[in-house]
Amino acid sequence: MSDVNAVSVAACTYQGASRKFVVEAERFYPQRDDAKGRRDSLTRFIAAYLPAALKAAGCTA
Repeated sequence: MSDVNAVSVAACTYQGASRKFVVEAERFYPQRDDAKGRRDSLTRFIAAYLPAALKAAGCTA
């Protein structure tokens, strides 16, 4: 995690096989004066996005 991108890796069982599911997000910020705010924003995005992405990709447990 940085203040402009984030990567998250989660275990994913897909069609009975153990896999890894990777999400990478980058965000362009024209004003770079709030690194903590950008990190917090990316953290909230990944936390909200990852469960839905895992489900949509057919990952279980």
